[in-house]
Amino acid sequence: MQDFYRINVPQLGFSHPFVLHVLMAFSARHLAHFRSSKRAYYTTKADQHWEIGLRATTALMPCVNDDNAPALYVFAIISSFYTLAKGPKPRDFLIFSDNGLAEWLVLSRGVRAIMETTNDSIRHGPLSPLFTTAVARVQKFFAHDPSAGGEHARVAELRQLVTDLAGDNPNLPTYLAAIDDVSRCFACIFDDGGDRSSPSSASTTSQTVFIWLYRVSDDFVLCLQQRQPVALTIFAYFVVLLNELGNQWWMEGWIYHLLSGIHDALDDGSRPWIRWPMEKLGWIPDS
Repeated sequence: MQDFYRINVPQLGFSHPFVLHVLMAFSARHLAHFRSSKRAYYTTKADQHWEIGLRATTALMPCVNDDNAPALYVFAIISSFYTLAKGPKPRDFLIFSDNGLAEWLVLSRGVRAIMETTNDSIRHGPLSPLFTTAVARVQKFFAHDPSAGGEHARVAELRQLVTDLAGDNPNLPTYLAAIDDVSRCFACIFDDGGDRSSPSSASTTSQTVFIWLYRVSDDFVLCLQQRQPVALTIFAYFVVLLNELGNQWWMEGWIYHLLSGIHDALDDGSRPWIRWPMEKLGWIPDS
């Protein structure tokens, strides 16, 4: 995949300059992260390049076609990482926010919309190397059937808790669908003890984790937006998966920020539901 981003993506940018702008924006964020003495300079440059690229893609979104879809898709993907690299904002929790739609969710939904509009041209065009590896990861994801047994013990406990708490709740199917995908992610990444099932690259793990974010339903996001305790609890278990990306520079600060936001939104009676994610991640509330 390194060759894909090093060779294929810049070549795409020669025809679609906004791709080059988002690449330079992300690269500048990378430099800002590791060169603290010039952080302000690189951050400014990053934002300038990203805003130029964003204006260009915004103008193209109403007229997505087979020619520009691969470039728009790449822009949306890299922008998703760029948004993470900017670091967490107060009251913004990746896919829900106190300030309307979360920025990262908007970009994620953009990726999904482009995929649904021009699926074939993206899969079989210049981005085909990207999807060759992604398809294998998706197949492994769906190979796990949560209803067939063999579920990770902690996810099974979560499922039972949610079933007991929300048995008569109209949102129960939404909750269980989200848990099913959490279960599939756990099956790909962890063994029953909660440890890594096998060594895997950062790209492999991120592909697995982002499948959940890609598939999460609007109904579930609405439950998070409403601070429904059961939805927040499920999301806390997903944060355990996100933590597997915690050594990536663009994830710095996100894990504890998300878990803190979940904890603060729960009342005293609901907070015991996220005890295991807190213990697994080694997070202790300030008060």
